[in-house]
Amino acid sequence: MKFPHFLTTPTGGVTRASAPAAEGQIIPTDAGSVLAIALNVGAEILRAGGEIHRVEDTVTRICHAYGAEIVDVFAITSLITAEVRMPD
Repeated sequence: MKFPHFLTTPTGGVTRASAPAAEGQIIPTDAGSVLAIALNVGAEILRAGGEIHRVEDTVTRICHAYGAEIVDVFAITSLITAEVRMPD
C-alpha cells in the first residue's frame, strides 16, 4: 500500500501535499483503517528499536494526517493502544 504524501508545516502541523492521489489509490477515511495503518507503522518502529515517544508521536501524526479529530496514544515496549475519533 502506498501512503499519501504529507508535508510538515512550519508550526509542526501536518498537511496533505498538493500532489494528486495515484490512480486507483484508496485513501482511508474510517477510524479502523486509519488505526490499522498507524499501529502497523508504530509496531515497526518498536521492532526497529525506536523510542516510545517516537512511536506515540508517529501514530498521532499519521492519524491526524488522515483526518482524525481526536487521537490518544499510549505505548510501552510490548503494547501500543490508541483511541481515534474521526469527524462525523
